[in-house]
Amino acid sequence: MLRFVKFLFTITHSWIPNRTVCTEKKAGQTYIILNTKLLSDPTLHLCTLAEEIGHHITRARSNLLECSAGDIEQIAEDEYKAKKWAVNFLVPKKEFQYLTESKRLTDEDLAKHFNVTLEFIKLRRMARWVN
Repeated sequence: MLRFVKFLFTITHSWIPNRTVCTEKKAGQTYIILNTKLLSDPTLHLCTLAEEIGHHITRARSNLLECSAGDIEQIAEDEYKAKKWAVNFLVPKKEFQYLTESKRLTDEDLAKHFNVTLEFIKLRRMARWVN
């Protein structure tokens, strides 16, 4: 049985001064707006998009531009949740284990294989980031 999931967000690109990404809500619809500068780096584009989707999926709603000093702990937790979702989504545990144990690929080779940044590979290696 196939299961279809409707995401309640729209992804678009625009020039955003001094930012890589922003999320807006209008009329019940969430918009993920990625800076057009990301289009020149497909790997960073993919990782950034996955993290922003992670914010949506995990309901991590932090906004670094509209926060007070008291919000820092919540922001750190929200960023952690979103990035963890992105790493688990883009670098699946079983495939990662297979490639690291049987193929003995370097971190650079793994990053190329999964089309992610080295940061994502390093995070996947950390025990707390494993599913």
